Amino acid sequence: MFVYVQASQGAYLLQFAPYAEQAFWSTPPEIRGQIRRRLEEIADVAGHLVSTVADSVGNTLRLEMSGHIISYVLSDVERTLTVVSVVSFAAQGRAANG
Repeated sequence: MFVYVQASQGAYLLQFAPYAEQAFWSTPPEIRGQIRRRLEEIADVAGHLVSTVADSVGNTLRLEMSGHIISYVLSDVERTLTVVSVVSFAAQGRAANG
């Protein structure tokens, strides 16, 4: 599992599941940068909230941006944001029509 460093002090650790990491690195560099920055923002905000809601919810959250759907899970106990998938809208359309 690829672990990306924390965006700031107190921010959740950003990490990628293996397939999500592979998909992330296959996106164009400018898109990858946009996605990374948004995930860092989410990890930073999560690190400043006083809550244990994320672990009790247990659901995958979703972010849509730059033609991609990024699914991730927050863990308050582990203080992590784990990206579980990165899928382009175009790839989803091919799978649905396939």
